[in-house]
Amino acid sequence: MRRVTLVCLIVGLGLGIALGAHISWRVALPYLGLAVVVSWRWKLTWVIGLSVGVVCGMWRWQSDVENVFIQWKPHHHTVMSVTGITLVDAAGRVEITHIRSPKLPGRVSLGLLTIVPGQSVTIECRFELSEMSGRVLANRSVGRCLKVLLRSSRTSHHPTAILARWRAAVVRRFERGLRTAPAALATGLLLGDDSAFSDGLRNSFRATGTTHIVALSGFNVAIILALVLERSARLIGRRRASGVGLTFLVAFVVMTGAAASVVRAAIMASVAVIARLFGRPVDPWRVICYAVLPMVFMNPALLFHDLGFQLSVASTAGMMLGVEPLTSRLRAVPEFFGLRDNLATTMAATVATLPIILGSFGRFSFVSLPVNVVVLPFIPLAMAVSAIHAVSSMFGPAIEIMSRGLTELLLSLIISIIEFGAHIPHAGMMISPLVGVAMIVAIGAGAMLLYRHAPDRH
Repeated sequence: MRRVTLVCLIVGLGLGIALGAHISWRVALPYLGLAVVVSWRWKLTWVIGLSVGVVCGMWRWQSDVENVFIQWKPHHHTVMSVTGITLVDAAGRVEITHIRSPKLPGRVSLGLLTIVPGQSVTIECRFELSEMSGRVLANRSVGRCLKVLLRSSRTSHHPTAILARWRAAVVRRFERGLRTAPAALATGLLLGDDSAFSDGLRNSFRATGTTHIVALSGFNVAIILALVLERSARLIGRRRASGVGLTFLVAFVVMTGAAASVVRAAIMASVAVIARLFGRPVDPWRVICYAVLPMVFMNPALLFHDLGFQLSVASTAGMMLGVEPLTSRLRAVPEFFGLRDNLATTMAATVATLPIILGSFGRFSFVSLPVNVVVLPFIPLAMAVSAIHAVSSMFGPAIEIMSRGLTELLLSLIISIIEFGAHIPHAGMMISPLVGVAMIVAIGAGAMLLYRHAPDRH
């Protein structure tokens, strides 16, 4: 019952956010009492959860708009002084955050100005407020600075600034030690930054439906956390290793730009680690609710305007629902090299994210499934060798040369597989809205039948 109540609360929150831009949240208050009165035909806690979610969603959307945009509006098209810390966001853009003067929420983009991340700076600029939209609210980049004049710059000792400098050092390490394409892929795998991708490489990833491997999500976070926990547990024990893993998760989220998909994955992983530490069972549906609810409440625009967050949540839900039934149906597929599990996981995630992909891009990739099945087994090893190469200079030139060769070989192999799939004739095609709806309905019906009649379903 608690699980269904949490789902009702999330659904209500989504409805409230959708209505918040058009209707005052105060108008919805009477409906809360009405819903409770008529709830005799439904579970009372479900109705209350749905109703509270609607009201909270509408209130948070409107208060969020007021907090972010109304406070910055008087500074639109004015020359102002801004003091804060320079960071690199998830897309590789330099921004000023932790703004101390003026004390206003949000982040400001520095445009084409080249400033080393992790610095405490004071700049004078002409501020231009972004046009209010859900996408702007989702990433909190409220505007940009034009005609920037750097007044002062010094190294900041704020933890966020230190992590930003570490991030920049890792990127420089890859750029100096690897060729262009492997360096860009290594940066994408470990830091979620695909800004160094060439247009051709970016199009190949899109055509084969493999962009998710460089958009940090639960898959990448799980691999990194598993490596940290495994190595730490051997040295300091399981309990202390859990603390190290949680600390590393926080640092990793900040260092990679705190994209919504990474934050969601980190929260879920943290809840699972804490539950395991105290010997409590882990209910995946409750864990995902615990991650999504606070994030959407704090930043309502994520739910409808952050594509990475939508795909991350949808793929996670799809894997929780579909992997077990699919695995039981794919017994003819060999388990060699994790082929059966990879195929089931990829199919479940593909089906779950298909409606979002068709609605956002209107394009369907026919090679996405086979390319993902072939590529995904190499990703954990590729992330491991890329991380080793990033710190190999500390262990002498011999280790550095060996790690460089192995990293180049593995990343080049992944790129070759993806480019081969992208160059297959008619690998992808544009889908009309009517065909897209028909595909979604057919695949959804098939998924429901598969789940209901799975042999091992309990």
